[in-house]
Amino acid sequence: MKIAVCLSGICRGNVKRNLEHMRHQFNYDYFFATWKGREKDIEVSLPGEKYFTAVEPKMHYHPIIDVPNLLSPKLKAYMEAFKSGQYKKNMIDRTLNHTKQILAHAFLLEKIPNEYDMIIRARYDTFISKQVNLHKFIDESYTKKQAIGFGTRNSRHSNFLEIKEIPQLYPDGKKKISQDWGWYIMDPIIMHRRDMFNLDLVWKLHNEKKLLPAENGWYQILSEPYGDNHRCFYGGVQIEKYLKSTIY
Repeated sequence: MKIAVCLSGICRGNVKRNLEHMRHQFNYDYFFATWKGREKDIEVSLPGEKYFTAVEPKMHYHPIIDVPNLLSPKLKAYMEAFKSGQYKKNMIDRTLNHTKQILAHAFLLEKIPNEYDMIIRARYDTFISKQVNLHKFIDESYTKKQAIGFGTRNSRHSNFLEIKEIPQLYPDGKKKISQDWGWYIMDPIIMHRRDMFNLDLVWKLHNEKKLLPAENGWYQILSEPYGDNHRCFYGGVQIEKYLKSTIY
């Protein structure tokens, strides 16, 4: 097993600090990518780092409004709210781009050497605690061929220092149960074997206007083809803009 840590997409946030924490947790080889025209973001935040660039794809569909047969009650609620005008246009515009993180990861995996067979995917604005240990999950992900996602949902689990597995339940839109596993992979950090990420499937779903946004899209690629074989955990990892309301 040879591990690559892959950061891609828009380079934003306190990237230098986030990367320092990440390297404390994951002392492996790092690869970076961003969209063409955004090179300075990396050059300012991570001077001296080598990186790849790709042309940012243009969205030819909306990954919530235009996708038929949505399974997730959360996405169905979004779709109904969008169509009824309950959300402002900027929310519709923002979610329009939520598949691009998956497309950016696909681009980066096309570029890194084939010898890297285990992947830790992260965002530039992902903050990782130095006080938790996520290493055991790397071996589990690899040996069980299982995608594992990490994040902290303050409304459900705000203790950053406690790693807690999310129940493997499918939300029905009525009961107050977790919506962070069913048809969904937490995405601030995702561990997966490289051979689980089917590049052809990513572009097929994108071209056919079926790739879902963010966490739901990661599920489509990394779990659905393998019989919903994924796990999600709260704690240890957070998107930096939510740190003010996180206990860490």
